[in-house]
Amino acid sequence: MNDCTPLVTIGIPIKNRGTCIARLLESIETLDYPKPKIELVFVDAFSVDGTYEAMVNWRDKNKIYFYDIKLIQKETNIPQARNVILNNSHGEYVLFWDSDVVPPEGLLKKMVCTIASDKNIGMVGADYRYEHEDFFTRTMGQPLTDKRASYAFMGFTLIRREVFSKIGTFNESLYRGEDEELFLRVIEKTSYKTVWASEPVLHFKEPESLRNLYKWSLLNAFHKRGEEHARDFLRLPLFLKMRLFYYGLLPITIILTPIISFYTNPVLGILLLTTYFLLGLLVAVRKSNVRRGMVSFFTFDLPVNTAVSYGALTFFLRDLFNK
Repeated sequence: MNDCTPLVTIGIPIKNRGTCIARLLESIETLDYPKPKIELVFVDAFSVDGTYEAMVNWRDKNKIYFYDIKLIQKETNIPQARNVILNNSHGEYVLFWDSDVVPPEGLLKKMVCTIASDKNIGMVGADYRYEHEDFFTRTMGQPLTDKRASYAFMGFTLIRREVFSKIGTFNESLYRGEDEELFLRVIEKTSYKTVWASEPVLHFKEPESLRNLYKWSLLNAFHKRGEEHARDFLRLPLFLKMRLFYYGLLPITIILTPIISFYTNPVLGILLLTTYFLLGLLVAVRKSNVRRGMVSFFTFDLPVNTAVSYGALTFFLRDLFNK
């Protein structure tokens, strides 16, 4: 019988979370999992709002209950922080936990039992729900649970340590999207499967902050992620390379549609555009379900990934002409 309480490393990258650090630490205390089987590794990027001091006080009061509590201060980006966690931990499974996430008390144990019950499962990820449930359900629908996943967030995701020995660690050259890039390497280089957890976790963001995040994502996609994808193109998983070409050609396809329709056959032009959109929609729907996939494709995938593609092209051309 598989042990459902092996040593688990909980890794939390953190910076300036003074508004929610108490909530995070309280949720760690109330986990329905044996504390001597929990190793905690916090990587703090030199917080200046009292976050680090709060963690020090909490560690000093609670360290006798846990296997270990490490507080590491280091200036890192997110993937670098995740690799610091991997290099300073010993758990058979590693749970990456974002500092603005609160899980149900019993979810960690359920996730450990799920991954321990099947050696073919490499990752178990929890989907998100938000405090303002109406906003989320109106746009995206109910969170995903208890099914095979074609992607996973890193907000609350459990990974077999041996997965990293087969695919390597997080790509430190990526400012964002390191979770997706890692997941794609798992798909392309191993036979491990990923499944959604039995319950979602609470991601406490206000509706307005989610809207602002979307606006920021578009700018970030063009400038930061576009540059990263151009610089790191040869190392990117095949899917990300194909996605760059797909969204890069999509505006061109839209422009060609009326030209083809005018000079040849209108049906041919419409068929070309419809087929092209359907390819992207099928990928989005496969990630979740029809409703969520369609919403994600038109509100996020289409604008953000197009921005990444043209940001990468812009950076590549600028770099080429500056040589």
